Amino acid sequence: MEALKIIGQEKIGKIKFTGIEGGFGEGKKAMLARDIALVHSRLVKEINKLINNNRLRFKDGIDTIDLKQVI
Repeated sequence: MEALKIIGQEKIGKIKFTGIEGGFGEGKKAMLARDIALVHSRLVKEINKLINNNRLRFKDGIDTIDLKQVI
């Protein structure tokens, strides 16, 4: 897995979030669950629950990365 790096503030519409890159490969952008929750006006625990309820649809290391396991 590629090392994650913070690339600065990104913007979707009027919402600013932390831009991160890596993990999925060099130059590949990613978003934190925290920022997805912000964009969709949801709680982080709701986003995590939705992701976990749909784990069979995602491929580890391609669609999702567990940052707790990276450290």
